[in-house]
Amino acid sequence: MFATAALRSVGKPKFALRRLTTVLKTGDALELVQTENIGRKAIAKVALQPGTVINVFEEPVESRPTMHTVQFDETTHVAPTLGAEFISHACADTNTRIVVDEDCRSASFVVTKPVEAGEDLFFNYNTTEWDMNSPFACACPACQAAGKTTNVQGFKYLTIEERTAIIKEVSPFVRSKSLQEVNEYKALLASLEDNTEYFAFDDESEDCEASA
Repeated sequence: MFATAALRSVGKPKFALRRLTTVLKTGDALELVQTENIGRKAIAKVALQPGTVINVFEEPVESRPTMHTVQFDETTHVAPTLGAEFISHACADTNTRIVVDEDCRSASFVVTKPVEAGEDLFFNYNTTEWDMNSPFACACPACQAAGKTTNVQGFKYLTIEERTAIIKEVSPFVRSKSLQEVNEYKALLASLEDNTEYFAFDDESEDCEASA
């Protein structure tokens, strides 16, 4: 679960809010449709271009996570609004992402690739949640194409490969938790190296299989 490769991949978000020049009102950008399997979901109301902000949210602030909130820090959780809270999860091939402002007081939904009118909107929930309050079994298009079901639980539970694939899009909070985890692992390795004599075995000693 730990890797220095993932640590090296941690960088500034792919998009910076100061570079985003197109802002659409959420009601002009998306609409909700009812489905039999997942209930309501958000689709693009019009064609959307990369870099377009389709929702900005900073309240209401919750002290505990809910199904729709985004985690800003250990005790601050804020939900997207005006229908953006129904943007679906996808493990891959997403077309939006959440950019949390540098002061961690607000966040924006940003389009990351061209989207046609009527197309489903997706972002990866693991990019904003370290340990999800409401985990679920994923059946996104990417999982269906791969013939698998993925348990979406938060960035904490991802494999190294899965982490590396999305590390540039994770929120500041998830990034800090990942770095903390790596540093704790490095400290553990250093402790083991300092106590190699304690773990040393006699050359003539038998291993567990041989003695069983």
